[in-house]
Amino acid sequence: MKDRYGRVIDYVRISLTDRCNLRCIYCMPEEGIELLKHEDILRYEEILKLCSAFIKIGISTFKLTGGEPLVRKGVPEFIRELKALPGTREVTLTTNGVLLGKMANELVDSGIDRINVSLDTMDAEEFRRLTRFDKIDTVLDGIDKLIKLGYENLKINTVPIQPIKPEDIIKLADLARNKPISVRFIELMPIGEGTEYSGSSSELIMSILEDKYGLAKAYQGKLGNGPANYVKFDKFKGYIGFIEALNSKFCGSCNRIRLSSTGFLKLCLHYDYGVDISGFINKLSVDELAEKLAEIIYDKPKAHMLGHKTEHTENKRMNQIGG
Repeated sequence: MKDRYGRVIDYVRISLTDRCNLRCIYCMPEEGIELLKHEDILRYEEILKLCSAFIKIGISTFKLTGGEPLVRKGVPEFIRELKALPGTREVTLTTNGVLLGKMANELVDSGIDRINVSLDTMDAEEFRRLTRFDKIDTVLDGIDKLIKLGYENLKINTVPIQPIKPEDIIKLADLARNKPISVRFIELMPIGEGTEYSGSSSELIMSILEDKYGLAKAYQGKLGNGPANYVKFDKFKGYIGFIEALNSKFCGSCNRIRLSSTGFLKLCLHYDYGVDISGFINKLSVDELAEKLAEIIYDKPKAHMLGHKTEHTENKRMNQIGG
């Protein structure tokens, strides 16, 4: 479907839970947060019904997020059911990787189309500082297990935070040099805990990488559904990507909306407003839901105002919004 500005909206990020087994400094406080009760989050059956309605209006690409989605029971079976819906184009997953090793076989068997692993450092001490847990070996073992299973659609998402350590950037990029995966450097979003930190520009990251590996070649193809720009270095098995919501604003081509674990339909990451649709999921037919969703999504804001405080600036943490 198209919104009022003519943008094609075909992609929804679905948060399965607000819970997480890490405490990343730019996402959650060390002590954690008050968690939702189980009865407050959407049941899988409700999400599937919503997805059937989304498909009817042309939204057929689904990204599963959290919190950490894999802490919710039954995710592989839910993926199978979601992929089985007539009209589903793609189902992907973003995870911190802690449970990846334990669930790798189930996830591959579910038919998941792509897995993105959030990993901000290859240094064990820095990982512990950033996430407040000593789990880097667990995450890396999970990545290796997927590769050994022959899974090819794997990406690494990394959010560089100042001060940048060039050696850490190189170690992350080496994942793409040595393995058939893409490493994407993502600009820090100034939302929630993230407002307390400073991210880094793609120019700085590229200068570090080109000093080490030589000039990169721009990749003109598309590797997924997001706004990343990719480059290829000589002798790399994978690609390096960059996503900059602030420095390279891509609102004019934004194709996505977000659904929180409680059923709040959010039209733009930056704004605090949206529509709580949980109350009428079970009251309306799929066709009626589709009509309602189309009316809501049509009013998607023209652009975010990240970096500028407005009366509707989002103050929730990323785990509450859906990462």
